[in-house]
This record gives sequence, C-alpha cells and structure tokens, in this order.
Amino acid sequence: MSGPKCSEYTLAEERRRILREQAIREERERAIREQKIKVAKDKILSGINEIKTLPVGLKTAYDNIADDLQKRSINTDKLVADLNSFNMEIATFIQGNSNIDLSLEQLEALVTKITNFKHEADKKRQKLHEKITEMKGDLLQRLQNNIDKGFNIKLYNDEVKTPEIIPSVPPDVEAEINEIKTHLTEMLNHNALSGQLKNEITGAINMLSRITNINNLKNFKAITYGKIKKDYDDLVKSLEQQELTRLLNEKEQEYIAACLDEVMIEMGYDLVGDRTVVKKSGKKFKNELYNFGDEIVLNVTYASDGKISMEIGKADKSDRVPTSYEAEKLVEEMQEFCADFVEIENRLKDRGVLLKNRVSHLQPTADNAQIINIDDYNIKENADIKAATRRKAKRATGSAMSANVNV
Repeated sequence: MSGPKCSEYTLAEERRRILREQAIREERERAIREQKIKVAKDKILSGINEIKTLPVGLKTAYDNIADDLQKRSINTDKLVADLNSFNMEIATFIQGNSNIDLSLEQLEALVTKITNFKHEADKKRQKLHEKITEMKGDLLQRLQNNIDKGFNIKLYNDEVKTPEIIPSVPPDVEAEINEIKTHLTEMLNHNALSGQLKNEITGAINMLSRITNINNLKNFKAITYGKIKKDYDDLVKSLEQQELTRLLNEKEQEYIAACLDEVMIEMGYDLVGDRTVVKKSGKKFKNELYNFGDEIVLNVTYASDGKISMEIGKADKSDRVPTSYEAEKLVEEMQEFCADFVEIENRLKDRGVLLKNRVSHLQPTADNAQIINIDDYNIKENADIKAATRRKAKRATGSAMSANVNV
C-alpha cells in the first residue's frame, strides 16, 4: 500500500553522460564569453587611460612658452580656446564612457567607440601640437631677429626654458605597469577572494607605484605577480569546476522533473497548480498539484537537494485537519495511488531515471491523511479539481493496473 513517500532519483550512466557533455559545452561557452568580457574590459580601461594622457603633453608644451608668447604680444587666444575645447572633449568622453558594467555585446560596441574616438582625438592632438610648434618657431625667429639687430637679449634658450620632460619611468615600463595594475585590480574585484589573497593583491598594487625601472619590474613579475597570478588562476579553476558540478546537478534535476511531468501527463494526471516556497534556511521547494479526481489532489514536491515527495490530499481553501470521513476516503485514495506509483517509476526508468534512495515511505493511514490548502498555490485558469481526471476514466474502462498492489 502507498502512503506519503519521499524518494531520491538518479540517472542512468548514458543519460548522465549526455547531460554532462551538454553541461561541459555550456560551461565552455560561458568561460569563452567571460574571457571575451575580460578582454573587452581590459581594452576599454587601457583605451581610457591612453585617452586621458592625450592632453598632458600639449599642456606642458604650451606652458613652457606661454609667458614669452604673451610678453611678445603673440596672440594665443585661439590656441588656448582650442586646447580648452580639446580638454573638455576628452573629459566629457571619459565621463560618459567609463562604465564597464555592461553585457558582452555592449562592451564590444564600447571598445569600437573608444578606438574610433582615440583615433580622431589623436589627430586633433597632432594638429594642436603642430600649432604650438609653429608658435615656438615664430618666437625663436623673433628672438633671432632681435639678436641680429644688435639688441642685448639673451639667447632664447637661456631666457625661455623648454627642456624636454623626461619621465621618471620609461614609457614602455609605465605601460606595462599600468597593464599589470589593471589586471590586479580586476582580480581584486572577484567576490570569491580570500582575505589573504585580497591583502596580497592590495600590497602588490602599492608596490607597483614604487617601481621605476625595468629590472625592478622583472623581479616584481617573477616573484610577487607570478605567485598572485598562480593562486588566482587556481582559485578560478576550482570555481569553474564547482560551477560545472552545480550545472550538471541542476540539469539532472531539471531532466528528472521534466520526465516526471511527461509521465504524469501520459498517465492521465492533469496539472492544476504550482508554487515555490523558500524557507528561512534558504532551502527551496517547488510544489506541483495534479488532479487525482473528485477534489482529491496529488502534491509533488521537488526539494533543492533533489528529493521528490508525493502525497495525496483533499483540496480545500483553508488550513484544517480532515474529518474522520475525509480521512477514511483519503486512505482509500492512497491505496489506489499505489499501482500508479509503481507505473510512474517504471516509466521513469524507461527514460533513464532510476531510484537512488527511498528516503521515506509511509503507510496509507488516517494519521497521514491531510487537507491541502489550494489558496497557497497558483491555480491554473479553468482548472477543475472537482472533475474526474482522465486517469479515473482509464480506470473505469479497466485500462489501468490494479489499485491493490503493495509498494
């Protein structure tokens, strides 16, 4: 006889192999997409950093000769306006395009936008640099003319100091430092980092700010950065494996649930409603109600840990205990469900779904009789729990199995 029961199901090896291949394929596609997102973000950050530096050299070049240009009444209004306009254009673009919390498609579009803007901005920078060079040449020519006329004027190079600004860090070293810093910052944003790895990454970023030559950078990459990258890569691989395991388990449970739905429909059960319940502990349950006939329903519960429970109950719109008469009627319905339950598991087996563990299997007694409050469920439109189901009709014609088989 068959009262409320709770079971765990697993998959036949061939079905699991198919689902595993599918899960691996999906995980690979996800990883490829994540890598594309990472590459796009790196390009965006690198492009933004390059755009930020475009006005820097222009300002320095102009400031070096600005005072002497003004002393000699060389009009710089147009040049200053162009420089300010260029600075504003750069600042506005950066402000409007620095968000990288976007989809892959949006990120790739932004990469193209930044690349095009940087190309056009570099053209404008070159023209402004040419104008500054022309003014510097004009200034030198005026000074030379004054010298030729015998004026007691110091040579321009003594009066106007325009030394080349030699950066404290070589450009190629600085570019590599910025690239590593970007990568470390991206690592730091990973939400699964341990406290220790976070501290190591933060310390490494601080160390980068003190590196000024290629030898120091090589040592940093070989020792500090190398260790952090290995630890980070190991973490990512571990998380990917966990994600693959989670995805495979999820697919197995989805397949089992889909097979059970198919079997129930085949056997004449009509789905009348469902609900999802999340407990305070975080455990999640999905309930599906099938019409068993004459206001009796079969409640199938899918737990997040893979357990599936089935229990017969009388449908009502209140929370209460069944009357003695209702309890007796429910015991009869539980007994009738016995043969169907055997057939359900046989049909699941045909689909590669095997019984793994019978967690509980209670007897069809009045103690296990219950009322199911259908107001707690999302009842389908036009669902009629009072009507006899197709399953009942099948039994009436003798097509179903005997209801007295012990389970």
